[in-house]
Amino acid sequence: MERQLATNVRTRRIRNEDLEERVWTPRTILWLVAILICVTAVLWSVYMFRSTNPGPFRQEYEGQIVEKWADYSHSEQGSQPYFRLLVKGPDSQQFSVSVSSEIYDRARVGMFVRKTDAGVELLANEPTRQSVAPAQ
Repeated sequence: MERQLATNVRTRRIRNEDLEERVWTPRTILWLVAILICVTAVLWSVYMFRSTNPGPFRQEYEGQIVEKWADYSHSEQGSQPYFRLLVKGPDSQQFSVSVSSEIYDRARVGMFVRKTDAGVELLANEPTRQSVAPAQ
């Protein structure tokens, strides 16, 4: 009886070793690569959507201030002010953007505004486009 137990344990070990060898088959690796590609595509899509968000919390914008307004948002925690600028972009499309109270106080209708990675700039005159002259 003892001999039979030892044989069963050894057989199970062999079966587990066979299983471990069979886990990394080309089919398994292909599925893992496919899942990795799908996860990467989803993360890239979310990043692209966030970076080109058309709402008031855009990452970058440029244009002339057409209108500005402030209001309060009400919630159970209380009321908080929010500040918006209506901007007319270079393509004559109008969009609203959220700004801080400091930018809102300095902004005037007719001024130009630009937001980049460096921050928000208010310009009295239209920003000049730097064109690259062809090399001769």
